[in-house]
Amino acid sequence: MPDLWKDTFEISKMKTPVSILKEQAEYLSQKTAGVVYAEVDDLSESAFDFTTGSNIDFHFSFNIRGRDLNYTFRVMRVWHGINLYPASITPDTDIANELKKLGVMLNEYNSLSVKDEKEMEQRLGEILKTDKVARVVGGILSISK
Repeated sequence: MPDLWKDTFEISKMKTPVSILKEQAEYLSQKTAGVVYAEVDDLSESAFDFTTGSNIDFHFSFNIRGRDLNYTFRVMRVWHGINLYPASITPDTDIANELKKLGVMLNEYNSLSVKDEKEMEQRLGEILKTDKVARVVGGILSISK
């Protein structure tokens, strides 16, 4: 039988949504000398995302934690299919409300759909710069003194 596969396979040069999240987690740890850190938890399941019309193959949560505290704040959930983008981001409810006040359009599920790596970084920046995230990080730092 002959080889029926294509001769080559395309490898994406885009950063994956999870690699972008992990980079930001590293920045938080550096900014707070490890007192406050973020982790990306894998929640992957196979399902269908009605907001983007694609399969959910990869599902993650981005959580802020305190080194010396038994405390976790889930900032957002991110999910995407095998092709990386579009990806969906569902922020914490307070963060979603804050984003809406800033004019960011969320869908009826309080989620954002991002079409590529650049938009992923832009939306992630908007989320991480919210007052809610700053209060959580500040609170952890205060309690951890």
